Amino acid sequence: MFLYTVKARGSQPRAFSIPAAALPGFVAGTLIATPLGDMPVERLEPGDALLAADGRILPLRSVSRRLPADAPPQFHLACDRPEVLLANGLPVATPGLPLAPPHLA
Repeated sequence: MFLYTVKARGSQPRAFSIPAAALPGFVAGTLIATPLGDMPVERLEPGDALLAADGRILPLRSVSRRLPADAPPQFHLACDRPEVLLANGLPVATPGLPLAPPHLA
């Protein structure tokens, strides 16, 4: 489960969670933009540098792999917070690292 906190201007923060299985993943061979050029998603590791859609360089914090029974493996990438990366040259939103529930923080 990924726990997010959202705060709209002038309102109190609200927390919600999303099952990890509901998050979009990248199939093997998807090219992710890095400062050194496009890299297949399956070759990325935590600590690698990624290139955000707006040109910033971001550290990759987490790579997880999901193996659905009826589909190709999916790779999930996370930075410190939700970001927009370039995958196959197109902007794609990714989640940030999951936050601990307040009682565990």
